[in-house]
Amino acid sequence: MPTMVYVDATLASGANDGTSWADAYQGCAGLQAAIDNVVAASETEIKMRHTFDVGTYGARIDFDGNCYGDNVNNEWITFIGCDDAGDELVEGEYCQLDGEDVAIDVAYLYNTEALRFRHLDFHDAGSGKNGVYTTATGTKYNYLFEFCRFSDNQIYGVNVANGNPRQFVFAGCVWEGNGITCLKTASAIRPAVLRDCYLKMTIGGIGFEGGPLEVDGCIFVGGDEAIRNDYSGIIHVRNSVFYNQTDYVYRLGYTSGKMILIHENNIYLLKDASDRVVYHMGGQMIDDYCITNSTNPTGNLTGAHSIKEATAAQIGLRDPDNGDFRLTEDSLAWNAGKPTLAIIE
Repeated sequence: MPTMVYVDATLASGANDGTSWADAYQGCAGLQAAIDNVVAASETEIKMRHTFDVGTYGARIDFDGNCYGDNVNNEWITFIGCDDAGDELVEGEYCQLDGEDVAIDVAYLYNTEALRFRHLDFHDAGSGKNGVYTTATGTKYNYLFEFCRFSDNQIYGVNVANGNPRQFVFAGCVWEGNGITCLKTASAIRPAVLRDCYLKMTIGGIGFEGGPLEVDGCIFVGGDEAIRNDYSGIIHVRNSVFYNQTDYVYRLGYTSGKMILIHENNIYLLKDASDRVVYHMGGQMIDDYCITNSTNPTGNLTGAHSIKEATAAQIGLRDPDNGDFRLTEDSLAWNAGKPTLAIIE
């Protein structure tokens, strides 16, 4: 059984020692104390409830904090958003951290295998800030975000520093209202992984910007570009929908990067038929069973491609402007994909 630690953003009574909800650590200072005082355990769960006003706290929350040394046996440290009753929130509900940067990756974690975050909303980080940012501190451990949201941050929803050697995995996460880019990994060494995520970009915004990437079962909405990589590496995208981008879906290797793009079983329904799926790519492209309304899907690239071209009506998303990305009964996309690649639910 994991070691349980409790943090309540609004509690003003009790022992303030994190041993129960009645004696939970209190407020943002209590959250930082819970992080800093993690003890040796096979797994630790830090349960959080109510809204943490990080801006009023006046200092960022360092999720790595000072938790090194004593936590040498922690395989996981998990942060879990909970409801008023203390139960874990359900998908689509969040415990909010409001204002300022939330920092992870700022201290060595020794033998901690990973940090995991569930049902947290990294929100409105303020002028010139990011929802989550990391440094390039070098250890081998990974980060898993499950059912989290990154919302209304002025610059990036998540900003991973250049050269970061850790892997960032996002499952069932939502990005919306972020100013420049939803997820930026720069020249991260390991691929970022997106599974069943929803990324809604602002006008002129970018969904993903950075190094290697794996995407499966995601929806990218709006923005100028969905995926940009000016470095090198492999971009592998499958079973995903790209809707209403105004320039390109992929802008890869624009400066000097040499890319390999593998995209399979995707729908590209762009703002206008003149917009492009792929642009400025130095490297190799492998495409299978994709469909688009673009009349020039590969832009400046030469050579053949197998992206199926159709009108927006023929692609037939039910009501994407209102969030319904299901296919209409007569959509050509039903037969454009490869069943062995598809996610069947």
